[in-house]
Amino acid sequence: MPISHFFAEGIGPFQKVHLDLRGADGHPSLGPHILAGANGSGKSTILKAIDWCLAKPRDGFEEEATNPRVLLIFGSAGAAVRTKHSDRGSAWARKTMEEAGLNPSDFPLRGVEGLEISTASYSGVAAAKDDAIEVSLLSLYIKRAIAKERGKPTSRYTAVFDAFERGLSRVCGEDASIIVDLEPNLQPKLRIGERVLSFSEASDGLRATLGWMAEFLIRDNALDLVLLDGIEGLLHPQWQRRVLPALREILPGTQSIVTSHSPFVISSCADAVIHVLKVNKDGSAYVEAPVKAPVGESITSTLKDIFGVDSRFDVETEKLLNEWNELNKGRVGASLDAGDEARFKELTRVLSSRSEELRSIVNQPAALSKAVVDSLTQTAPAGRVRRRVATH
Repeated sequence: MPISHFFAEGIGPFQKVHLDLRGADGHPSLGPHILAGANGSGKSTILKAIDWCLAKPRDGFEEEATNPRVLLIFGSAGAAVRTKHSDRGSAWARKTMEEAGLNPSDFPLRGVEGLEISTASYSGVAAAKDDAIEVSLLSLYIKRAIAKERGKPTSRYTAVFDAFERGLSRVCGEDASIIVDLEPNLQPKLRIGERVLSFSEASDGLRATLGWMAEFLIRDNALDLVLLDGIEGLLHPQWQRRVLPALREILPGTQSIVTSHSPFVISSCADAVIHVLKVNKDGSAYVEAPVKAPVGESITSTLKDIFGVDSRFDVETEKLLNEWNELNKGRVGASLDAGDEARFKELTRVLSSRSEELRSIVNQPAALSKAVVDSLTQTAPAGRVRRRVATH
């Protein structure tokens, strides 16, 4: 049962916030929904608020000085509301729906238990503990073996292993599988391409990815919603490009809401919806209208349009190039003094030494005089062929 609207007040940097999770047809969209924005813009806060409303009443915003309020709407199935003062929640929820143009009678408030929402959340920033993943996989492996021995169906366990291996293969870009050593100890291992690794030998990025896959897949019931904070955590850019499609592949019927700072994640999945969060000068945050993922756009374009990074160079180079541009404008107008001219030449030398791209920018050919242009473009007399010979 996916969420169609998220409303909140008094949480984190938000005075008020509304996240529209509907698709073009007006119904809840499975996404993936990606929350993108600067540090402090409230991405993790939104995930925390959803969790607080649905599953973890003792966590979240109970101790905050503000009066935090969260309202979730699930299509036509109903709505869930949570505040520090539950007796005020219903009135606020109805008012919030009306202000958004929704009819409260279409979305009756229900308890989370009545809505029967199955959720899971995970932070992709910190790598999961090896033993936690191993215990989960071994438990699944043993259950399948016992079921097979007793003549019971094993398809459910096999389906989880298959999904796990498909997701792992998608992220790694190589054929991958889980193998279990029986001796000297019962121990699961990873086979990636031709390499066999114990879980302790896996990189932090791989363990983090294995952690949320295990968290989401090894469950007794299907998931309606997953929340993943920092989906690209500790991953190389090559893997960042594959991790969101992997999530979509292993949980095709589950709504997913993730946070990311990576342009490679943002541009990786055609079905993704981007919700850009921004911060006002006073520190309060807001969410822009959702947009489609910039699939097919360049990473440079994504950096500019989604993350607000205008330069394709590092910060120091950008500063030097801006200074060079200002001096170049003065040079064209013949207004540079001797000191500025020396600085211009020094910047040209420094920038030229950094890359071929910069060299082509700062060593632009000087403009040719009209007389030279005329001499190069004049028509040769009839019957004669003019030849231009390169001189050395």
